[in-house]
Amino acid sequence: MDFDFISERDASVEADSVVRIVLISGTCCNPSLEAADERSRRVIEEAAAEVGVEVRIEMMTMTSAYYSAPKDVKKRPLGEFAGGGLSMPAILIGGKAVSYGVPSLEVMKAALLAASIQKKEHENE
Repeated sequence: MDFDFISERDASVEADSVVRIVLISGTCCNPSLEAADERSRRVIEEAAAEVGVEVRIEMMTMTSAYYSAPKDVKKRPLGEFAGGGLSMPAILIGGKAVSYGVPSLEVMKAALLAASIQKKEHENE
């Protein structure tokens, strides 16, 4: 699922070496999901430390993501979440979903390394 509308927000304030992560939380609809958000944050931070990538984690509720999304994007994630088909939180890097639900350490390490490489390649263009 593509969330490019989120990756464009505040991109100019980020240092080139920082990987920006958006964690879309479902706590606006289900407060009990806060524990999953916290576990996800810890996994992201641990993965970043292990691979040596600096990250900035931005929290966003599903409601905020929904209301800031273009019409063609907003139908799918909220519909899937409401129907129980989308695990929360959704974790995005560069506007692309890399994980739904609490990610594994290995998934996050791979995603962070890929994002870091992509940033470096972009800097060298």
